[in-house]
Amino acid sequence: MSGVSFAEVPANIRVPGVYIEIDNSLANKAEDLQKILIIGTKSGGDTAANTVVSVATDTAAADRFGQGSQIHKMVQMAYKQSIALPIYAVAVDATNSVDLALAATGDDQFHYIISAFNDETNVRALADFLQARYHALQQIPGIGFIAKQATHTGLTTYGEGFNSPFVCVMGVNSLGDAAGVDYSEPELAAAYAGQIAPQLANDPARPLQTLVLNGVYSKASSEWILQERNLLLYSGISTYRVNDAKQVMVERPITTYKINGGGVADDSYLDVTTPATAMFFRQKQRARILSKFPRHKLAKDGTRFAPGQAVVTPAIIKAELLSLYTELEYRAIVQDFEGYAKTMFVELDATNPSRINVQDSPQFVNGLIIYAGKIQFRK
Repeated sequence: MSGVSFAEVPANIRVPGVYIEIDNSLANKAEDLQKILIIGTKSGGDTAANTVVSVATDTAAADRFGQGSQIHKMVQMAYKQSIALPIYAVAVDATNSVDLALAATGDDQFHYIISAFNDETNVRALADFLQARYHALQQIPGIGFIAKQATHTGLTTYGEGFNSPFVCVMGVNSLGDAAGVDYSEPELAAAYAGQIAPQLANDPARPLQTLVLNGVYSKASSEWILQERNLLLYSGISTYRVNDAKQVMVERPITTYKINGGGVADDSYLDVTTPATAMFFRQKQRARILSKFPRHKLAKDGTRFAPGQAVVTPAIIKAELLSLYTELEYRAIVQDFEGYAKTMFVELDATNPSRINVQDSPQFVNGLIIYAGKIQFRK
Protein backbone atom coordinates (compact mmCIF):
# COMPACT_ATOMS: atom_id res chain seq x y z
CA MET A 1 0.00 0.00 0.00
CA SER A 2 1.32 3.44 -0.94
CA GLY A 3 2.24 6.10 1.57
CA VAL A 4 0.32 8.56 -0.67
CA SER A 5 -3.49 8.69 -0.72
CA PHE A 6 -4.27 8.59 -4.44
CA ALA A 7 -7.76 9.47 -5.65
CA GLU A 8 -7.38 8.46 -9.30
CA VAL A 9 -4.31 6.24 -9.75
CA PRO A 10 -5.30 2.70 -8.65
CA ALA A 11 -2.95 0.60 -6.54
CA ASN A 12 -3.43 -2.46 -8.74
CA ILE A 13 -2.49 -1.00 -12.14
CA ARG A 14 0.14 -3.02 -14.09
CA VAL A 15 0.02 -1.29 -17.50
CA PRO A 16 3.25 0.68 -18.02
CA GLY A 17 2.91 4.45 -18.03
CA VAL A 18 3.27 7.70 -16.12
CA TYR A 19 0.06 8.43 -14.27
CA ILE A 20 -0.14 11.77 -12.45
CA GLU A 21 -3.30 13.09 -10.88
CA ILE A 22 -3.83 16.78 -10.15
CA ASP A 23 -5.22 17.86 -6.78
CA ASN A 24 -6.49 21.41 -6.24
CA SER A 25 -7.29 21.02 -2.53
CA LEU A 26 -4.44 23.34 -1.49
CA ALA A 27 -5.15 26.04 -4.06
CA ASN A 28 -8.61 27.39 -3.17
CA LYS A 29 -8.50 31.14 -2.45
CA ALA A 30 -11.94 32.01 -3.82
CA GLU A 31 -14.34 34.47 -2.23
CA ASP A 32 -18.07 33.75 -2.32
CA LEU A 33 -20.05 35.85 -4.79
CA GLN A 34 -22.58 37.53 -2.55
CA LYS A 35 -26.10 38.14 -3.87
CA ILE A 36 -28.99 40.49 -3.20
CA LEU A 37 -32.66 39.55 -3.22
CA ILE A 38 -35.40 42.18 -3.59
CA ILE A 39 -38.94 41.33 -2.49
CA GLY A 40 -41.84 43.49 -3.61
CA THR A 41 -44.95 43.65 -5.76
CA LYS A 42 -45.37 43.42 -9.52
CA SER A 43 -47.69 45.25 -11.89
CA GLY A 44 -47.15 43.11 -14.97
CA GLY A 45 -44.16 41.51 -16.64
CA ASP A 46 -43.46 37.92 -17.60
CA THR A 47 -42.59 36.49 -14.18
CA ALA A 48 -45.11 34.75 -11.94
CA ALA A 49 -45.36 35.53 -8.26
CA ASN A 50 -43.08 33.61 -5.90
CA THR A 51 -40.54 32.99 -8.67
CA VAL A 52 -36.96 34.17 -8.10
CA VAL A 53 -35.25 35.60 -11.19
CA SER A 54 -32.12 37.57 -11.98
CA VAL A 55 -32.52 41.28 -12.73
CA ALA A 56 -29.16 42.32 -14.11
CA THR A 57 -30.49 45.75 -15.18
CA ASP A 58 -33.45 47.97 -14.32
CA THR A 59 -34.76 47.22 -17.83
CA ALA A 60 -34.78 43.54 -16.97
CA ALA A 61 -36.72 44.37 -13.80
CA ALA A 62 -39.31 46.23 -15.85
CA ASP A 63 -39.64 43.29 -18.25
CA ARG A 64 -39.95 40.77 -15.46
CA PHE A 65 -42.24 42.66 -13.07
CA GLY A 66 -43.73 45.59 -14.96
CA GLN A 67 -42.61 49.10 -15.85
CA GLY A 68 -42.86 51.33 -12.78
CA SER A 69 -43.71 48.44 -10.48
CA GLN A 70 -42.56 48.43 -6.90
CA ILE A 71 -39.81 45.92 -7.69
CA HIS A 72 -38.73 47.90 -10.76
CA LYS A 73 -38.33 51.07 -8.67
CA MET A 74 -36.42 49.21 -5.95
CA VAL A 75 -34.04 47.71 -8.49
CA GLN A 76 -33.52 51.14 -10.07
CA MET A 77 -32.64 52.58 -6.68
CA ALA A 78 -30.27 49.75 -5.84
CA TYR A 79 -28.38 50.15 -9.11
CA LYS A 80 -28.27 53.92 -8.56
CA GLN A 81 -25.93 53.16 -5.66
CA SER A 82 -23.30 51.91 -8.15
CA ILE A 83 -23.77 48.38 -6.91
CA ALA A 84 -21.82 45.56 -8.52
CA LEU A 85 -23.35 42.61 -6.69
CA PRO A 86 -25.81 40.41 -8.60
CA ILE A 87 -29.43 41.30 -7.88
CA TYR A 88 -32.37 38.90 -7.93
CA ALA A 89 -36.02 39.66 -7.31
CA VAL A 90 -39.22 37.86 -6.39
CA ALA A 91 -42.77 39.18 -6.35
CA VAL A 92 -45.21 38.27 -3.61
CA ASP A 93 -48.64 36.97 -4.43
CA ALA A 94 -51.89 38.87 -3.99
CA THR A 95 -51.84 38.31 -0.23
CA ASN A 96 -48.73 40.49 0.12
CA SER A 97 -47.20 37.86 2.40
CA VAL A 98 -43.46 37.24 2.12
CA ASP A 99 -43.62 33.62 3.30
CA LEU A 100 -44.03 31.98 -0.10
CA ALA A 101 -41.62 34.43 -1.73
CA LEU A 102 -38.94 33.54 0.82
CA ALA A 103 -39.67 29.83 0.43
CA ALA A 104 -39.10 30.20 -3.31
CA THR A 105 -35.40 30.80 -2.65
CA GLY A 106 -34.98 27.11 -1.82
CA ASP A 107 -31.43 26.40 -0.69
CA ASP A 108 -29.94 29.32 -2.62
CA GLN A 109 -28.15 31.79 -0.39
CA PHE A 110 -28.96 35.48 -0.60
CA HIS A 111 -26.64 37.47 1.61
CA TYR A 112 -28.81 40.61 1.59
CA ILE A 113 -32.61 40.62 1.37
CA ILE A 114 -34.38 43.92 0.77
CA SER A 115 -38.07 43.73 1.59
CA ALA A 116 -40.76 46.21 0.66
CA PHE A 117 -42.96 44.97 3.49
CA ASN A 118 -42.45 46.56 6.90
CA ASP A 119 -45.63 45.48 8.67
CA GLU A 120 -45.21 43.46 11.85
CA THR A 121 -46.24 40.11 10.36
CA ASN A 122 -43.90 40.27 7.37
CA VAL A 123 -40.93 41.62 9.33
CA ARG A 124 -41.25 38.78 11.81
CA ALA A 125 -41.56 36.29 8.96
CA LEU A 126 -38.35 37.66 7.46
CA ALA A 127 -36.59 37.57 10.84
CA ASP A 128 -37.66 33.96 11.46
CA PHE A 129 -36.52 32.96 7.97
CA LEU A 130 -33.08 34.51 8.48
CA GLN A 131 -32.75 33.04 11.96
CA ALA A 132 -33.34 29.55 10.57
CA ARG A 133 -30.80 30.06 7.81
CA TYR A 134 -28.17 31.17 10.32
CA HIS A 135 -28.49 27.83 12.11
CA ALA A 136 -25.54 25.43 11.99
CA LEU A 137 -27.55 22.86 10.01
CA GLN A 138 -28.38 25.35 7.23
CA GLN A 139 -25.50 27.85 7.10
CA ILE A 140 -26.96 29.93 4.27
CA PRO A 141 -27.44 33.16 6.23
CA GLY A 142 -28.28 36.68 5.22
CA ILE A 143 -29.22 40.13 6.53
CA GLY A 144 -32.58 41.73 5.84
CA PHE A 145 -33.20 45.43 5.17
CA ILE A 146 -36.43 47.41 5.42
CA ALA A 147 -37.30 51.08 5.80
CA LYS A 148 -39.91 52.70 8.00
CA GLN A 149 -41.09 56.31 7.82
CA ALA A 150 -42.71 57.69 10.95
CA THR A 151 -42.40 60.31 13.63
CA HIS A 152 -39.52 59.93 16.04
CA THR A 153 -41.87 58.54 18.67
CA GLY A 154 -43.44 56.22 16.15
CA LEU A 155 -40.06 54.86 15.13
CA THR A 156 -38.89 54.17 18.67
CA THR A 157 -42.12 52.27 19.31
CA TYR A 158 -41.78 50.41 16.03
CA GLY A 159 -38.18 49.38 16.69
CA GLU A 160 -39.00 48.03 20.13
CA GLY A 161 -41.38 45.56 18.49
CA PHE A 162 -38.56 43.50 16.93
CA ASN A 163 -35.51 41.70 18.27
CA SER A 164 -33.64 40.09 15.39
CA PRO A 165 -29.85 40.01 14.85
CA PHE A 166 -30.48 39.76 11.11
CA VAL A 167 -32.91 42.61 10.34
CA CYS A 168 -31.83 46.22 9.80
CA VAL A 169 -34.50 48.95 9.85
CA MET A 170 -33.72 52.32 8.28
CA GLY A 171 -35.64 54.98 10.17
CA VAL A 172 -36.94 57.68 7.82
CA ASN A 173 -37.91 61.27 8.57
CA SER A 174 -38.68 62.81 5.17
CA LEU A 175 -36.63 61.94 2.08
CA GLY A 176 -37.02 62.45 -1.64
CA ASP A 177 -35.21 62.96 -4.90
CA ALA A 178 -33.41 66.08 -6.13
CA ALA A 179 -36.71 67.60 -7.25
CA GLY A 180 -38.33 67.01 -3.87
CA VAL A 181 -40.50 64.08 -4.96
CA ASP A 182 -41.04 61.65 -2.10
CA TYR A 183 -39.39 58.26 -2.20
CA SER A 184 -41.36 55.28 -1.00
CA GLU A 185 -40.16 53.19 1.93
CA PRO A 186 -39.24 50.26 -0.36
CA GLU A 187 -37.11 52.56 -2.54
CA LEU A 188 -35.30 53.91 0.52
CA ALA A 189 -34.65 50.40 1.83
CA ALA A 190 -33.08 49.63 -1.57
CA ALA A 191 -30.93 52.76 -1.40
CA TYR A 192 -29.73 52.06 2.16
CA ALA A 193 -28.98 48.41 1.47
CA GLY A 194 -27.58 49.27 -1.94
CA GLN A 195 -24.82 51.28 -0.29
CA ILE A 196 -24.24 48.92 2.62
CA ALA A 197 -24.27 45.50 0.93
CA PRO A 198 -21.26 45.93 -1.39
CA GLN A 199 -19.23 47.42 1.47
CA LEU A 200 -19.97 44.43 3.69
CA ALA A 201 -19.12 42.12 0.80
CA ASN A 202 -15.74 43.84 0.42
CA ASP A 203 -14.95 43.94 4.14
CA PRO A 204 -17.60 42.86 6.68
CA ALA A 205 -15.71 44.38 9.63
CA ARG A 206 -15.27 47.90 8.23
CA PRO A 207 -17.68 50.54 9.60
CA LEU A 208 -20.26 52.06 7.28
CA GLN A 209 -20.72 55.65 8.40
CA THR A 210 -20.45 58.48 5.82
CA LEU A 211 -21.61 56.42 2.82
CA VAL A 212 -23.75 58.73 0.66
CA LEU A 213 -27.08 57.49 -0.67
CA ASN A 214 -26.93 58.49 -4.31
CA GLY A 215 -29.93 60.52 -5.45
CA VAL A 216 -31.50 60.75 -1.99
CA TYR A 217 -32.06 64.12 -0.30
CA SER A 218 -33.67 65.29 2.91
CA LYS A 219 -37.00 67.12 2.74
CA ALA A 220 -37.38 67.50 6.50
CA SER A 221 -37.92 70.96 7.95
CA SER A 222 -35.74 69.87 10.86
CA GLU A 223 -33.44 66.88 11.23
CA TRP A 224 -33.33 64.61 14.23
CA ILE A 225 -30.73 65.86 16.67
CA LEU A 226 -28.03 63.75 18.32
CA GLN A 227 -30.14 62.84 21.37
CA GLU A 228 -33.02 61.74 19.16
CA ARG A 229 -30.80 59.60 16.93
CA ASN A 230 -29.14 58.09 20.00
CA LEU A 231 -32.56 57.02 21.27
CA LEU A 232 -33.34 55.47 17.89
CA LEU A 233 -30.13 53.47 18.12
CA TYR A 234 -31.25 52.12 21.49
CA SER A 235 -34.59 51.16 19.94
CA GLY A 236 -33.21 49.05 17.09
CA ILE A 237 -33.55 51.74 14.42
CA SER A 238 -30.67 52.53 12.07
CA THR A 239 -29.80 56.17 11.47
CA TYR A 240 -28.56 58.53 8.80
CA ARG A 241 -27.17 62.05 8.76
CA VAL A 242 -27.76 64.95 6.38
CA ASN A 243 -25.07 67.36 5.18
CA ASP A 244 -25.44 71.00 4.20
CA ALA A 245 -26.29 69.99 0.63
CA LYS A 246 -29.20 67.91 1.98
CA GLN A 247 -27.47 64.70 0.89
CA VAL A 248 -28.22 61.67 3.03
CA MET A 249 -25.35 59.66 4.53
CA VAL A 250 -25.37 56.39 6.39
CA GLU A 251 -24.66 56.99 10.07
CA ARG A 252 -24.96 53.72 11.99
CA PRO A 253 -26.72 50.66 10.54
CA ILE A 254 -27.73 48.36 13.38
CA THR A 255 -29.88 45.28 13.87
CA THR A 256 -33.06 45.18 15.91
CA TYR A 257 -31.48 42.77 18.41
CA LYS A 258 -31.54 44.24 21.90
CA ILE A 259 -32.44 41.55 24.45
CA ASN A 260 -31.09 38.01 24.87
CA GLY A 261 -32.97 34.87 25.89
CA GLY A 262 -32.57 35.72 29.55
CA GLY A 263 -34.40 39.01 29.09
CA VAL A 264 -31.19 40.99 29.62
CA ALA A 265 -30.01 43.89 27.46
CA ASP A 266 -27.56 42.51 24.89
CA ASP A 267 -25.43 44.49 22.41
CA SER A 268 -23.52 41.51 20.98
CA TYR A 269 -25.25 41.89 17.60
CA LEU A 270 -25.67 45.67 17.69
CA ASP A 271 -23.97 46.69 14.43
CA VAL A 272 -24.78 44.91 11.16
CA THR A 273 -21.05 44.43 10.70
CA THR A 274 -21.08 41.87 13.53
CA PRO A 275 -23.41 39.24 11.99
CA ALA A 276 -21.79 39.98 8.62
CA THR A 277 -18.34 39.27 10.07
CA ALA A 278 -19.55 36.15 11.89
CA MET A 279 -21.06 34.83 8.66
CA PHE A 280 -17.86 35.58 6.77
CA PHE A 281 -15.67 33.93 9.41
CA ARG A 282 -17.75 30.76 9.52
CA GLN A 283 -17.80 30.48 5.75
CA LYS A 284 -14.01 30.83 5.64
CA GLN A 285 -13.68 27.99 8.14
CA ARG A 286 -16.09 25.78 6.21
CA ALA A 287 -14.36 26.48 2.91
CA ARG A 288 -10.93 25.70 4.38
CA ILE A 289 -11.95 22.37 5.91
CA LEU A 290 -14.06 21.26 2.93
CA SER A 291 -11.34 22.21 0.44
CA LYS A 292 -8.29 20.80 2.22
CA PHE A 293 -9.78 17.70 3.83
CA PRO A 294 -12.60 16.55 1.54
CA ARG A 295 -11.98 12.76 1.84
CA HIS A 296 -9.59 12.39 4.72
CA LYS A 297 -9.39 9.76 7.40
CA LEU A 298 -9.49 10.83 11.03
CA ALA A 299 -6.90 9.58 13.50
CA LYS A 300 -5.74 10.28 17.02
CA ASP A 301 -2.87 12.66 17.67
CA GLY A 302 0.41 10.72 17.69
CA THR A 303 -0.62 8.22 15.02
CA ARG A 304 2.42 7.41 12.82
CA PHE A 305 1.23 7.59 9.19
CA ALA A 306 3.03 8.37 5.96
CA PRO A 307 3.18 12.09 5.12
CA GLY A 308 1.28 11.53 1.87
CA GLN A 309 -1.68 9.81 3.49
CA ALA A 310 -5.04 11.59 3.50
CA VAL A 311 -5.31 11.66 7.28
CA VAL A 312 -6.11 14.42 9.73
CA THR A 313 -5.75 14.55 13.49
CA PRO A 314 -6.98 17.09 16.02
CA ALA A 315 -3.54 18.71 15.95
CA ILE A 316 -3.64 19.06 12.16
CA ILE A 317 -7.11 20.59 12.26
CA LYS A 318 -6.03 23.03 14.98
CA ALA A 319 -2.94 24.05 13.03
CA GLU A 320 -5.05 24.66 9.92
CA LEU A 321 -7.54 26.82 11.79
CA LEU A 322 -4.72 28.81 13.38
CA SER A 323 -3.20 29.34 9.95
CA LEU A 324 -6.54 30.60 8.66
CA TYR A 325 -6.84 32.93 11.65
CA THR A 326 -3.44 34.39 10.85
CA GLU A 327 -4.59 35.09 7.28
CA LEU A 328 -7.76 36.79 8.48
CA GLU A 329 -5.81 38.76 11.08
CA TYR A 330 -3.62 40.11 8.27
CA ARG A 331 -6.83 41.26 6.55
CA ALA A 332 -7.95 42.97 9.81
CA ILE A 333 -11.02 40.77 10.15
CA VAL A 334 -9.92 39.27 13.48
CA GLN A 335 -7.42 40.10 16.23
CA ASP A 336 -5.68 38.67 19.33
CA PHE A 337 -4.12 35.55 17.80
CA GLU A 338 -2.54 34.56 21.11
CA GLY A 339 -5.87 34.58 22.91
CA TYR A 340 -7.50 32.68 20.07
CA ALA A 341 -4.81 30.00 20.03
CA LYS A 342 -4.88 29.65 23.81
CA THR A 343 -8.63 29.11 24.04
CA MET A 344 -9.10 26.85 21.00
CA PHE A 345 -10.18 23.30 21.86
CA VAL A 346 -10.10 20.44 19.33
CA GLU A 347 -11.01 16.86 20.22
CA LEU A 348 -12.09 13.55 18.78
CA ASP A 349 -15.69 12.89 19.72
CA ALA A 350 -15.94 10.42 22.61
CA THR A 351 -18.76 8.38 21.06
CA ASN A 352 -18.42 8.96 17.30
CA PRO A 353 -14.94 8.08 15.98
CA SER A 354 -15.69 9.81 12.66
CA ARG A 355 -16.44 13.17 14.25
CA ILE A 356 -14.13 15.94 15.41
CA ASN A 357 -15.34 18.71 17.73
CA VAL A 358 -13.93 22.23 17.71
CA GLN A 359 -14.56 25.19 19.97
CA ASP A 360 -12.88 28.48 19.19
CA SER A 361 -13.33 32.08 20.27
CA PRO A 362 -12.45 34.59 17.54
CA GLN A 363 -12.24 38.26 18.41
CA PHE A 364 -13.54 40.33 15.53
CA VAL A 365 -11.98 43.66 14.64
CA ASN A 366 -14.41 46.49 15.40
CA GLY A 367 -15.05 49.70 13.54
CA LEU A 368 -13.88 53.10 14.72
CA ILE A 369 -17.28 54.63 15.37
CA ILE A 370 -16.76 56.85 18.41
CA TYR A 371 -13.73 58.97 19.31
CA ALA A 372 -13.75 60.32 22.84
CA GLY A 373 -11.13 62.85 23.82
CA LYS A 374 -10.40 65.36 26.54
CA ILE A 375 -8.19 68.35 25.93
CA GLN A 376 -6.73 69.97 29.01
CA PHE A 377 -5.12 73.13 27.73
CA ARG A 378 -2.41 75.03 29.60
CA LYS A 379 -1.50 78.70 29.68
